[in-house]
Amino acid sequence: MPTTATASEQLFKAVAESVVKTFDFTAWLASSETLASVTSVAQSNTKEATELTIGAPAVNQAAVTVDGTTIAIGKAVQVLVSAGQNLIHYKLTATVISTAPQTFVLNGDLFVSND
Repeated sequence: MPTTATASEQLFKAVAESVVKTFDFTAWLASSETLASVTSVAQSNTKEATELTIGAPAVNQAAVTVDGTTIAIGKAVQVLVSAGQNLIHYKLTATVISTAPQTFVLNGDLFVSND
């Protein structure tokens, strides 16, 4: 059974903007464990809104800093997200397999607004 958690990062974007959404799996991985592959990144509330355009997700190949926290190589998934509908709160889900191997599912939020 996969481990499921909610990402603390909340991201805002405008409808016409493209942004990189980062899912940080550090808290669920052992210190020597990294992400082996990304199974998927998907929008989970497709019935409520116009769908986002979600690019090809990838495990981070360099350290990244999000909200002042540096995430080590191989501990995060990043994906380019664009489009969407104004004033909609989107829910995104990233599913990965680690080098252990374990399956993890991380949920994240994306708020779209033209303000």
